[in-house]
Amino acid sequence: MDNVRLKTVSTVEAVCQTLENDVFSLYYAPGAKITESDLSIRYGVSRNTLREAIARLLSCGLLVKYPNRGVYVREITFEDVREIFHLREILESEAVRELADIGVLPPELYDYADELANSDFENDWMSYAYADSRFHELLVSAAGSPRLMRLYESIIVEVKLCIFQSRGVVPFCRSNAEQHRLLLDAIAQSDVAGALDILAKHNASAVRRYEDGFAKLHANSGSSN
Repeated sequence: MDNVRLKTVSTVEAVCQTLENDVFSLYYAPGAKITESDLSIRYGVSRNTLREAIARLLSCGLLVKYPNRGVYVREITFEDVREIFHLREILESEAVRELADIGVLPPELYDYADELANSDFENDWMSYAYADSRFHELLVSAAGSPRLMRLYESIIVEVKLCIFQSRGVVPFCRSNAEQHRLLLDAIAQSDVAGALDILAKHNASAVRRYEDGFAKLHANSGSSN
């Protein structure tokens, strides 16, 4: 029997992953203040570990630090959405070109597309959101370019913040899952122009929904103050 090597996760990495999950699940709401004392009690780790984890999450954009105020969960606004998704489309378009040239798609892409189509948006929103994120991440990583993936990783957290902070303010789009499958079919047929057109429309639709949703969210927040 072959031995299986398990990936060792450091305490700092574990804290980063857990804090990410807490932010994406909205346990820590958009704009919430993050303090070492609170995290130390919640996660049961040292202040030094927390400082290193917080530094990592500041660098990837999950958290933001304001002078003389402290560290907060980054709060996505409707102004942020257009820039974030513009960058995502640029990087994913390059991945589409590479994949169409390769002519082979990983079966996992179809699995994630099916998972998204079968997700229960109303009753299991988190599974739906994670399936959507995994599809787009794998789309880029499947292109096989480490540099492209590094660039994509630099915006992944902010893309996820758009998705997860939109819970309850962005309406479900039934055609979203269908567009993923249409995109894969066009890539598999080496139809670069068709695939890029589908990706552009998919992105534009998302931007419209997110901008409208976040605008309403912040308008309601302002009116309640």
